[in-house]
Amino acid sequence: MKVVIIGAGNIAFHLTYRFIDTGISIIQIFNRNKEHAAAIGTPFHIPITNKPSEINIDGDVYIISVSDDAIVDISEKLKTFIGNKLVVHTSGAVDSHVLKSYFVNYGGFYPLQTFTRTILPDFSKIPILITSNSSENLKFLKKLALTISNAVFEVNDLQRLQYHLAAVIANNFTNHLFAKAFNFLLENKLNPEVILPLIDETVRKIHQADPGSIQTGPAKRGDIHTIESHLKLLEQQSSLKKIYIDISNSINPDLKLKA
Repeated sequence: MKVVIIGAGNIAFHLTYRFIDTGISIIQIFNRNKEHAAAIGTPFHIPITNKPSEINIDGDVYIISVSDDAIVDISEKLKTFIGNKLVVHTSGAVDSHVLKSYFVNYGGFYPLQTFTRTILPDFSKIPILITSNSSENLKFLKKLALTISNAVFEVNDLQRLQYHLAAVIANNFTNHLFAKAFNFLLENKLNPEVILPLIDETVRKIHQADPGSIQTGPAKRGDIHTIESHLKLLEQQSSLKKIYIDISNSINPDLKLKA
C-alpha cells in the first residue's frame, strides 16, 4: 500500500508516524506550506511538495487531512492530477460526497481521537471510522485501517457525523469544563491538581458503567442548599454561573433553576 498524505496538521502528523511505524509506505506529503510539510516529511525522509502538478500519481490512496473548510479547495486543485485514484478525507463532520464532484473513488477515513503534536497516543486503540462509495474501496480502506488500529468501524456519513457530535460533547465540552474548574481554583489561589484524582476516577468509572447510572452530585440529589451555596460563590462569574445552572437543570429537570 502506497499512501500520499495531503496536509500537515496534527492528524497528518500522527497518521504519518503511525503508518511509518507499521510499515506502510508514505510516498509523499503535499501541503500548501512547504515548510509545514517538511516538518513532518523530513524526519522520515519522505518527499514533499506544495505544487499540485508535482503530486505523486503512484499512490494507492490519497488522504486529505486538512481543516474542514479547506477540503473542497484542495480537491479542486488536485482533481486534474489524481485521476481515478482513491481519495479520502479525515473529517468527522464533512460528508464524504463533497469529494464526488472531484474524484471517481472517494470516502472517509476518520480517526476518532483528539490529537496534539507533542503526545503520541496508543493508535492501536483509536477507532477509525471508514466510509466509501464502493464495496471494493471500503474493503481497501478497512485493510489499510487495520494496519494501524484494532478498532475499525464501517459507517455511513450520517453515522460518522453523529459520532463526531458525541465526540465534541464528550471531549471538547468536558475539556472546556476542566479549564473552567482549573481557572476557578487558580483565581481563588487554590491548587487545581487536587481535583485530578477525581477527574481520573470519573473517566475510569465510565469504562465499567453507563455514565447516566453513576451520576452523582448536588443536582442529582436535588440538594438545593448546596446548589445555592455554589451559586453564591459564582455571583461575580456570570458565564460560569450560567453553565452551572444549565447543566444542573439538564441533570435534574425538576430543579428548574433560574439564572
